[in-house]
Amino acid sequence: MIVIRLACSIGIAVLAVLGNAWTIRGIQAGVNAYTGERPLRLEFSTFKNSGPAFDLYIQALLRSQQADQKNILSYFEVAGIHGVPFRAWDGVTGKNVAAYCPHGSVLFPTWHRPYMALYEEVIWLNAQWIAARYPAPQRAQYRAAARTLRIPFWDWSLDATMPPEVSQRTIYINAPEGTVNVPNPLYSHTFHPLPSEDEFPPIGSSPDYGPFSNTRYDDARGLGRYNNIENIHNVLLGPVAIGRNTDRLFALWQAVYPESNFTTSQASAFGTLTTDAGQIEDINTRSAPIDPSTWSFAPNLVASHSVLDTSMLNTAGADTPAKLYGQVPLNPALLAAGHTDLSSSKMVPLLKSQLNWRLQNTDDAPMDVGKLPSLKIHVVGQDIKPRVLADEFPEYGTARVYKEVTNGKAGGLQDEDDVK
Repeated sequence: MIVIRLACSIGIAVLAVLGNAWTIRGIQAGVNAYTGERPLRLEFSTFKNSGPAFDLYIQALLRSQQADQKNILSYFEVAGIHGVPFRAWDGVTGKNVAAYCPHGSVLFPTWHRPYMALYEEVIWLNAQWIAARYPAPQRAQYRAAARTLRIPFWDWSLDATMPPEVSQRTIYINAPEGTVNVPNPLYSHTFHPLPSEDEFPPIGSSPDYGPFSNTRYDDARGLGRYNNIENIHNVLLGPVAIGRNTDRLFALWQAVYPESNFTTSQASAFGTLTTDAGQIEDINTRSAPIDPSTWSFAPNLVASHSVLDTSMLNTAGADTPAKLYGQVPLNPALLAAGHTDLSSSKMVPLLKSQLNWRLQNTDDAPMDVGKLPSLKIHVVGQDIKPRVLADEFPEYGTARVYKEVTNGKAGGLQDEDDVK
């Protein structure tokens, strides 16, 4: 397997117990009283055609975005748990200027499960209020849809093209007052009021839990920085239930490797609002700001073993850079171009002569690669043993960086550069 890896450093900034945390139980309604069957969570391409459920989802998300930004269940506050603004949520304070989301940490997958449960419950509560306001002929149908509503997930492996429903500024839905064209909450969010610059500064594949869980775990095979769940989350995070798919992928991994334990410990790479960079974390580390008394089986602030953003900023000060990583698999493009032999002896010379890259900003305008000197694009290859059974993952060999592919190219990793 050949992967192109992009890494760059950005200089960022450092606030400094437990508060009255909101009860996070997850949605309890909609479960079949006789069989215990829970509502099916739908992939977005199916969910968008679900009629009442999609109508309610759009309105509920929009209503949460329009809520008073001081309300702890507003979109502003709940989304802020994951990223900016770097401040306490519901009184769960910390000592650092960072988010709660534990990037570069073994807590990364498990933290997202209760967090997404909170987000989903907020959407669900708003949907109940909206469903009750439909006219009598439609009310029962929309109330039933609201009761079983669960947020969707986007499985980008089915179709990597961003769903069109995300790229349009407005969207037509059937609301209580009839067919309406509303601002699309999947496309953008409007602050009210605008936050200050202080609040919003300019900005796996392994059966072992450690290298599967985050981008900063390294083992003897070099698996920690590649093919893990955090890398997918970092590249694809967005409004179409990416976090929910992160938790779905974690659940699938648990099903494939039921014997894997969660005893891995690791020093946190970046820290969060409540923990320091370098702090050793394991299954007993509390996942702030999730509350104790509420999340299943948690005797105190929930620890990772009981649940079986963006904190890419460090806590060392504004002049110390934090590294961001992303990766793009090259195998599909190489195979589509007719290259059936993907061995390093064939691919390294080919990529050395043919691999190039360009940069563009969020407005699709081209950027000068020379203006981003910290960009270090490099090519990584691993031998893969294909899976034998459908419920297995492939086995990955040692990851090797091929500096000769990018050496001498602007924005590429050079011979003298450190991969770390």
